[in-house]
Amino acid sequence: MVSFGFFNKDDLCSLNEILLALPKQRRTGLFSATQAKQLEELLKFGLRDAVQITITDSQENEVVFEVTPSCLQNYYAVMTAEKKLMALIEFIRSQVEAKILVFFSTCFCVAYMKTILPVILNKRRIFAIHGKKKKNREHQVQLFRSTPKAIMLSTDVMSRGIDIPDIDWVVQFDIPKQSRLSDNFYFLFMNLI
Repeated sequence: MVSFGFFNKDDLCSLNEILLALPKQRRTGLFSATQAKQLEELLKFGLRDAVQITITDSQENEVVFEVTPSCLQNYYAVMTAEKKLMALIEFIRSQVEAKILVFFSTCFCVAYMKTILPVILNKRRIFAIHGKKKKNREHQVQLFRSTPKAIMLSTDVMSRGIDIPDIDWVVQFDIPKQSRLSDNFYFLFMNLI
């Protein structure tokens, strides 16, 4: 059995059936906490152009794969749902010189916050994009890029291939609907930061 670090011909036949049922054009990730000799055979059996990434804390190995930047700092707050909006407002007020990107789980939340936050935070430029505002999306991103101390409200649409340097804070207001692996093999939360 592969899960115990060894496998036999029956396991290879079962694995072959699974691989034949999958599309030929795919990305496959194989993860193991241990590196067994049989795993190398398994890599040759089911994967083309396999790349091996080894994560280690040993300084003997020259190749170390870093998952997050060393300067990244993560913070979180636990509170009731009733206090979330006020906490967000207080946080934004405390960051008067910062460029902030805030992620919400739905288009409705983005539209709602775009309506109320400019009234509450009257001196801050606030931009918004979500999946239902495709026509205006590029313009809003350009404005956000060029405006200092701006706030961008977004669904996960901003997490897909849009690079904006000099963002001081990324806030995940809601838990994303899906924390799935994307085409590039990273979790949504990692992409947002």
